[in-house]
Amino acid sequence: MSAWFLVAYDVIDPRRLRRIHRLLRGQGAWVQRSVFLVPGTSEQVQCLMDELAHLAHLREDDLRAWPITEPSEIWYAGLPVEALPLVGLVPLPALTQRARQDRGWVARVLEWWHER
Repeated sequence: MSAWFLVAYDVIDPRRLRRIHRLLRGQGAWVQRSVFLVPGTSEQVQCLMDELAHLAHLREDDLRAWPITEPSEIWYAGLPVEALPLVGLVPLPALTQRARQDRGWVARVLEWWHER
């Protein structure tokens, strides 16, 4: 069964960071600095995590993936209401002026989704 996975990484070395980021950009939608929304089956994401592990130094770097059934399970702050039905996301109240202005990742998710 296909689902969604939230994939995040914390990589110390800039060269490894770029390689991991590049690989993930081809697999999912960039949500935030080191966080991606990736569709696929558990087996596909396990293969992706194995590929990422080969690029990382696991004593220094951290790679994680969490299954979610769909993007609507992600709570966020600061997005305009008209964008919500397009990706099915549920907002939290905007907490800061910066949160209200930071809408870039939703645009990237929508753009990536429409390119598929």
